[in-house]
Amino acid sequence: MFILLFLLFLLFPTVENSDTGKIELKINNLKNKKGALLINLFARKEGFPDDPKQSIRSWKMQPSSAITLSNIPNGAYALVVMHDEDGDNAMTYNYLNIPKEGFGFSGYRARLLERPDFKKALFSHRYPETLIDIQLRY
Repeated sequence: MFILLFLLFLLFPTVENSDTGKIELKINNLKNKKGALLINLFARKEGFPDDPKQSIRSWKMQPSSAITLSNIPNGAYALVVMHDEDGDNAMTYNYLNIPKEGFGFSGYRARLLERPDFKKALFSHRYPETLIDIQLRY
């Protein structure tokens, strides 16, 4: 019996898990390739958008207009993307407390002085993939 299971595993190693999939991000308006993209995935309102410790997953990636997030369980989420150009792992603000680095959210484009809305940023993710456009604002 063990040998049969082992042979089946060898013959079919790439069985897909229909409970997880990937999120394909299209990053629009990326100003340059300096620094990193900080990406946070939130499953609930607490901490959204500025407390990455409250997110269920975080990534730090090279700036690119196409990003793939893999092994994401099916569910409802909101995404925050920040272009950390200076590499300090945080948003940099000017003297008026306005962001100096690029930021964007899933589902909508926030106005400059508007507090991001979790409900507006929510999207439904289902296997095998979800496509999301993120409009960065600088």
